[in-house]
Amino acid sequence: MKKVTVVPLHRELKPDTLLGVMDLAGISRKESLEAYERDC
Repeated sequence: MKKVTVVPLHRELKPDTLLGVMDLAGISRKESLEAYERDC
């Protein structure tokens, strides 16, 4: 099943906005940090 998530295009996002987007997309903080560490 596809999920559609709208992400604001502001230069800066408040932490709660980013966490809300991640929640809608079904991405946990842990998954996000693991992907960040793997790709950086």
